[in-house]
Amino acid sequence: MKFSALLLASAAALALNSCNTFAGIGRDLKGFGSGVENKAYGKTWKGEPRGQNVQPQQQAAQVPQTTVTQ
Repeated sequence: MKFSALLLASAAALALNSCNTFAGIGRDLKGFGSGVENKAYGKTWKGEPRGQNVQPQQQAAQVPQTTVTQ
């Protein structure tokens, strides 16, 4: 019984240490829940509609062709 309590306390300490505060854990869980909800509704993890998170590609600069005459 003491071992399981010690193990549980150690796991809780490690979990709290990674987020530093209870508020940090709340924000992490809220962000995770929002991401899961967005994916469930067919959006990207951050909430944008699919296909709109792709950055437009810039066209390569056109280099003028030069000819060398001798």
